[in-house]
Amino acid sequence: DLTIEYDSAAKLAYNQWREQYNKGDFDNERYDIFKANYETLTISNVVAAKEARESGEVCKRLDFDESADTVILEIAPATESPNVDLTIEYDSAAKLAYNQWREQYNKGDFDNERYDIFKANYETLTISNVVAAKEARESGEVCKRLDFDESADTVILEIAPATESPNVDLTIEYD
Repeated sequence: DLTIEYDSAAKLAYNQWREQYNKGDFDNERYDIFKANYETLTISNVVAAKEARESGEVCKRLDFDESADTVILEIAPATESPNVDLTIEYDSAAKLAYNQWREQYNKGDFDNERYDIFKANYETLTISNVVAAKEARESGEVCKRLDFDESADTVILEIAPATESPNVDLTIEYD
């Protein structure tokens, strides 16, 4: 399975929120509500920040409380109050994979240094798997997916290129 989660930013935010509010295990139904709220909040915060930037006013960043997985939010536009942070993590797919891998191998708490190694390996492995899948699809052969073992955060992977072709299309299609 070479799927890169389309909603990895929302899933990462949900996992962080669950930890912050001690919400227990992942729950698909509650995640769907949280994801809808995450999208609503993100859009509202981006629109408010744009309006504040254009008007010179200060924008208040909206955030979740502990009911974010049970109540659907209805939000009016927000402006007024300092400290706007509308960061959406660029590497949320890698962070989500790292968190899942840490859980699978009982690796303990998040470690920035080990995450950097894991992220480099994640990118290498993902590209290698995508290239191999493309070649298998074109040749009709079966593709063996490479995966991590428990040393993925300690050793930098070196994977021989699966192809000599410099023109590899790495387009990801979303349903």
